[in-house]
Amino acid sequence: MDSKVLGYDELLVRLRYFQSDYYTRGQALEVYKILKANSNCLIFNDDLTEKKFYHQLERLKRSESATDIDRYANRFAHALMQIILLVIKADYVDD
Repeated sequence: MDSKVLGYDELLVRLRYFQSDYYTRGQALEVYKILKANSNCLIFNDDLTEKKFYHQLERLKRSESATDIDRYANRFAHALMQIILLVIKADYVDD
């Protein structure tokens, strides 16, 4: 998957797609790339929410380093769910 800037609806569709398979290695990095490419489009209501987003984004990236597949899936799933909730709450500007 490429990591171009997406519209809000397409971003959510892509993120939800990744929820269907937490056990395939490399998925967390794909999501990370997509979110990094689109992070400038997200406008958070406050600094705390923005910090939470970037914290979860880093957790998502670090999940790839888990050696145990169940630990990887658990970390990936948790971070992705938190990110989706934060993206839903954010405003989105796609120029």
